[in-house]
Amino acid sequence: MELKEKLFGDVNVVFLEGSLKGGSEVTKLHGAIKGCLDRKTDKIIIDLKNVHWMGSVGIGILICCLTAVKNAGGDMKLSGLNGKIHELLRITKLEKIFDIYPDAEKAVESFNAH
Repeated sequence: MELKEKLFGDVNVVFLEGSLKGGSEVTKLHGAIKGCLDRKTDKIIIDLKNVHWMGSVGIGILICCLTAVKNAGGDMKLSGLNGKIHELLRITKLEKIFDIYPDAEKAVESFNAH
């Protein structure tokens, strides 16, 4: 999995590419979120547009990241989910706990609308 970060004002977007299945992917994503929080960047978007596959460990790390961000007083949103990943979140009823947007731009706009 590849990970890139880009700052849009005070919103940090973490762009993921590849598969989110465990091991080093989990470490990379968790490290990126921790880094954001250490820098006091607490508005975070995880963009999954280029993630083709995600397993239960991937779901677990998303929940872990959301919990860490919320505990730090911030907010995290997801963007760019493909059909399979969106369906996975729907089946597990997790789409109710995540704010989900069609793309990173709309997610950034949602932060700026408040």
